[in-house]
Amino acid sequence: MKEAFLQSLQNLRANKLESCLTMFGILWAWCRSSSCRRWARAFSKRNDKVLLELGKNIGIVWADAPACRPAVNGPDGKSRLRSDDARALQAESAMVAVVSPSCSEAGFV
Repeated sequence: MKEAFLQSLQNLRANKLESCLTMFGILWAWCRSSSCRRWARAFSKRNDKVLLELGKNIGIVWADAPACRPAVNGPDGKSRLRSDDARALQAESAMVAVVSPSCSEAGFV
C-alpha cells in the first residue's frame, strides 16, 4: 500500500501540468454540478411558491354551467349575463377587487 502511494506521488511530480489540469477539471466539474443543483433547488422553491399563489382568491362564473342554467339563462337558453353584470358585481361587492369578463361561444363567462 505504501509503495503504491509513493509511486502515485512520484507520478504526480513527474507530470505536474497534467496532474494540475486534471485536478482543476475535477474541481470545476464538482463546482458546476453543485451550483446547478443549488440553482435548480432555488428555482423549484420559487416556482412552488408562485404556483401556490396562482389561483388564490379567484372565482370563476360560467353562465352555461348546468346548475346555473335556470337562474342565468333566458327561456331561449341563451345567457342573460352581460358585461354590465360583471361591472355591477365589482361595484356591489366589497370582496371583489377585479373583474375580468370574457366571451366564449357559449356566451358571457
